[in-house]
Amino acid sequence: MNSVWLLIGLAVALIIMITFARRGLWASSKGYPLLLASFPLYYWLFALWAMDFQALLYEAATAVVFFLLAGWAIKSRNPARWWLAGIGMLLHAGYDFFHDTLFSNAGTPIWWPQFCGMVDLVLALYLCALATSSGSLRLPGQRLTYKE
Repeated sequence: MNSVWLLIGLAVALIIMITFARRGLWASSKGYPLLLASFPLYYWLFALWAMDFQALLYEAATAVVFFLLAGWAIKSRNPARWWLAGIGMLLHAGYDFFHDTLFSNAGTPIWWPQFCGMVDLVLALYLCALATSSGSLRLPGQRLTYKE
């Protein structure tokens, strides 16, 4: 494990959380679920960049799980949406950390699974904490209104 990429992933996750909080996206029914749905797309781009169509097929098949969870989270109400998005992020963190043992995607940078896995893990913990606190857990500058 490369601690530099883990720390950068931690910083990016904190920036995402603060940005979402300040813009009111934390309460949106779409903010974090759409972020979850975007994560598998990076692996698709890596596979396309390497022209590795077998890896693209595997990545696309795996992405279905994350797309379904994101869609379900968008349709859900608080705090269920945070549980679903948080569980999806936790699953994607596991997918990132074990990506190289699951299959090979030649286009994936060596640092990406550690970086993305840390982003996913921090966001997952935050979303599960939000779900547990029923929205009372807030970041500085976070708006209190829910958007359906």
